[in-house]
Amino acid sequence: MKLAKTLALVTLAGATSATLAAPVSLGFGPGISYTSTHSSVGGLNLFEIGGPADGFSFDPAAGGWEKILLPPSSGFQPGQIYTVREWFTFFPSPTGLPDNPLQDWHEIISFAPDGQIWDVWTDVNGPPVISFDPDSREPIPGLQYMISIDGTSLWFDFDSIFIGPNGVTLHIEKEFRYTGNSVSFNPVTIYQYPTPAPGSLAILALAGLCTTSRRR
Repeated sequence: MKLAKTLALVTLAGATSATLAAPVSLGFGPGISYTSTHSSVGGLNLFEIGGPADGFSFDPAAGGWEKILLPPSSGFQPGQIYTVREWFTFFPSPTGLPDNPLQDWHEIISFAPDGQIWDVWTDVNGPPVISFDPDSREPIPGLQYMISIDGTSLWFDFDSIFIGPNGVTLHIEKEFRYTGNSVSFNPVTIYQYPTPAPGSLAILALAGLCTTSRRR
């Protein structure tokens, strides 16, 4: 992914665990650990999102990350595809205990206020990608993804990522489409979290819940 620096949030590049106060715990437990609100870049169809200044630490018992995307000045347009580029760093647990490796990543996009599915993940312009390097867009090893049949869930599966003493920064680029019939000024909410175990994609595929692809 070729990610520009965010205009409003602190960039995490170059940070080390020695300079951090308290990473935000993030996991697949109940509730929400971190909420952030974001405007589109220059009123365009692009959202650039940096993680919290102190980064995350992986705690399976913690909750996920809730991102609220505010509509552009012209509103979300029917049929329009919007790009979400984000980057964030996981640092070792402040407790000093051994860290679980990162294994999978799950993203859920919100339903409309009337309960209809207005926003769906899409790969028509290219597959969603998680990478270490935003310039080369080389995906992390073993990366594959699935989008649920209704388009509201996006799963990434990849080889285990171990969190070193200086942390690990991930870059994600994906797209969603607004499928409502009229312009919407309601925010779009995305809820994302690391998932508990590898192999979830195979289970979902067998259940007929997703379509899948692998980056080679």
